[in-house]
Amino acid sequence: MTTGPRRRSILSLFGLWTAQQIRQLLRNPQASFFSVVFPLLFLVLFAGLSGNRQVDVPGGKVAFAQFFTPAIATFAIVTSCFTSLVITVAIERDQLVLKRVRSTPLRPTIYIGSRIAATVALAMATTVVLFGVGVLAFGVHLYPRTLPAAIVTFLLGTATFAALGMAVSSLVPNGDSAPAIANIVALPMTFISGVFFPMAGAPGWLVKSANLLPLIHLVNAFSRPFNPFTKGSGFDVHELVPLAIWGIASAVFAVRTFRWEPAPGRARRGGTRQGVATGSGSA
Repeated sequence: MTTGPRRRSILSLFGLWTAQQIRQLLRNPQASFFSVVFPLLFLVLFAGLSGNRQVDVPGGKVAFAQFFTPAIATFAIVTSCFTSLVITVAIERDQLVLKRVRSTPLRPTIYIGSRIAATVALAMATTVVLFGVGVLAFGVHLYPRTLPAAIVTFLLGTATFAALGMAVSSLVPNGDSAPAIANIVALPMTFISGVFFPMAGAPGWLVKSANLLPLIHLVNAFSRPFNPFTKGSGFDVHELVPLAIWGIASAVFAVRTFRWEPAPGRARRGGTRQGVATGSGSA
């Protein structure tokens, strides 16, 4: 009969730590800018400059903003759930924050889960803002019939890139190298995955290379519900399956390799830079 109160206690701790992580992210100007404002600037600049330009999508042509808004939302997922997570975990490891948390009665799963939940919440808020601006300023259309597919795809995408971020953070030697490593992974993947332009006319070898990575599957699956030519519910199983495989593999790798303490001689209690919270700011 004690499982109920205990469960409520765990959920309460998780909620408190998640709220604290969100406040910590919002207090960091660089984190707020590059996770929220930066994707919004991309949307306003690219969609504004495109005018009445149309782009090719499966089934026909759509206004550039209709293609670009869901695509840039996937960029926000990468900056919030992957790049920011890699860098902040590496910094907290260097500053011995993770070691101190590990030595307290707090369950490690609650701390790690709250960290991931905070980044997912930030990505969700950014996506809502992006679509709000897209609908009001650029005439982006939302389709109630396919919104469930968009929500499920979004949640799977954030989970996958959060798991990938935790996995890569295990490979980062220290907080100083984290921005460079996060950028090396994220930026090339972003440019070859159809975030800033459709991949319809790209060379075959580039498309094959991109298909080995998770982001292009997220871009394709998340764009489908906002494509006016999409039939049915909007779910793209062919894209969601490889995305889920990436998420599961990353989660398994992260669990097996996660480090609570820095490498010997790497700990820096107060000198590690805290200002950079996303790789975009260090590119």
